[in-house]
Amino acid sequence: MKKLLLASVAVAGMAFAATDARAAIIGSTPASNDVFGVLEGFFNANLFLIAGGPVNATVEFLGFEAGATNTFNINGGATEYSVSAGSSNFFPAGVLPINVVLNPGLLDFEFTTTAGNGPFSVLNGANVDPLTDDPNFFITFGFAGDALVDGVTPGGGTIAILALDDSGAGPDDNHDDLVVRITLQDGTFTTEVPEPATLALLGAGLLGLGLYGRRRR
Repeated sequence: MKKLLLASVAVAGMAFAATDARAAIIGSTPASNDVFGVLEGFFNANLFLIAGGPVNATVEFLGFEAGATNTFNINGGATEYSVSAGSSNFFPAGVLPINVVLNPGLLDFEFTTTAGNGPFSVLNGANVDPLTDDPNFFITFGFAGDALVDGVTPGGGTIAILALDDSGAGPDDNHDDLVVRITLQDGTFTTEVPEPATLALLGAGLLGLGLYGRRRR
């Protein structure tokens, strides 16, 4: 029974390593995205931070075009941008950047919206495909994002642009309902689980098997 249990631990570690690195869909926003136009990046992806410890970062509000009240919360809602319903605001003047401290791993942020029969929210770590009728966000990297639509786009960097589609008008792939940019002072963003974390889980399972084998001998 113990042998079976330890083997299950190892298998669970490998399964986590295989499934938690959420697949990202490379795609581009259409010309009707009024905040930043056509950019290439990732749908159905989640944002991770690779760093040796907490990192200072800056969050900027880039704009929105929405008929709903939409909000971006980071660090458990301690810091947020909220925009009013029924208005448009692109690269707004006078909206100051917010300084935050981010912890490594899956970043703690969410978008909320009153669109449809809301309120609804989409959490980082639970992002969905834009073809669903659920709120979701788009990720692209660089100060101005990836403007070259060629099917090849950076998978990380020190600057991430996050763009919400609140799905108020159904799945539309527009992603201009609330747009923010996060700039790191240190560390690197990625859309996948950092490899050392998955290897550590796998190693823990194999270590358990090794210890059990020594006890048997």
